[in-house]
Amino acid sequence: MQRLKTKDTAADSHYHCSNRNYRKPRYFSGRLPAAKDEDEWETWIDQVEAQVEEWDEVPDKEIRRRIRESLRSPALDIIGDLKKEDPAAPSSRYLAALEMAFGSTDSGEELLMRFYSSEQKEGEKASEFVARLQQLLRKIVRKGEMRGERVNAFRMKQFQRGVLYNDNLLTQLKMSDLGESPNYVCLLNKVRKIEEEQTLKKGKRSLLV
Repeated sequence: MQRLKTKDTAADSHYHCSNRNYRKPRYFSGRLPAAKDEDEWETWIDQVEAQVEEWDEVPDKEIRRRIRESLRSPALDIIGDLKKEDPAAPSSRYLAALEMAFGSTDSGEELLMRFYSSEQKEGEKASEFVARLQQLLRKIVRKGEMRGERVNAFRMKQFQRGVLYNDNLLTQLKMSDLGESPNYVCLLNKVRKIEEEQTLKKGKRSLLV
């Protein structure tokens, strides 16, 4: 009995910690123009999905509540209709339903083609390229073209294919302990760290010249 209580206390502690780190998203209604305290769709969904990635230990019931509390009609009405149709609908279906109503008109196949043809642009940092791939992947998942568990592997593979201006960074990534399919946050942090190290080395070289 005591063991169970200790385990529950630890879980509650982790949840309350996540709750303290919770940043409530701005409102989204789907109306145009958006009110002063509201975001338009792309801004709102990018913010919410980034936070969902941080809420990996938060129960889906709580994630659904957080999404609902950031919505206003008519967007809130769409979720209300979904709840009536399927009271157990997960948060991923909430976002998919909103995507259908307010998101990109590009098909899932079109987004996939854009993803597979994505390359680092001249002057674009590798970390910025990772973030751009992630935005595309989020849209692809919302369109139902890719399962969430496959995202890490596809992101890493396309990143390695698409980096054109930093071969040394790719070499360092392969030598690191990231593994073949790191999640977005781990990959982004590692890439940024390597970029910072490269910038420092360049600075030291310029001082020696």
